[in-house]
Amino acid sequence: MKLNHVCKIDDLPIPPDVRVTTKWTDQMREMEAHIGAYRTLQIIDALGGQQIDIPSDPANNRMASVIGDEGATIMSRIYGGNKLWVPVGRAALNEARRGGIIAAIRSRGS
Repeated sequence: MKLNHVCKIDDLPIPPDVRVTTKWTDQMREMEAHIGAYRTLQIIDALGGQQIDIPSDPANNRMASVIGDEGATIMSRIYGGNKLWVPVGRAALNEARRGGIIAAIRSRGS
């Protein structure tokens, strides 16, 4: 049987129950303290490697499309009026995405 599509790790979703690990940078840990691990990885996935302006007014915060209005409001309150370098976080993203696969495999074995 020939597969038409090979699933890449970037195709896998970020699990909502993701946790901080040793693969997280200090900046990612700081963001997580304010908006949680899942939202942090959503930002890293969508905007990693970019410098972005964080507006003080959450209505103008483009992160709302990534992490929702509540998350954007928190980011504007904490970082508003500043530029933020969003870490790439590839190791943390890959680890989180693989975690879902590992959990599924383990659940079948029990």
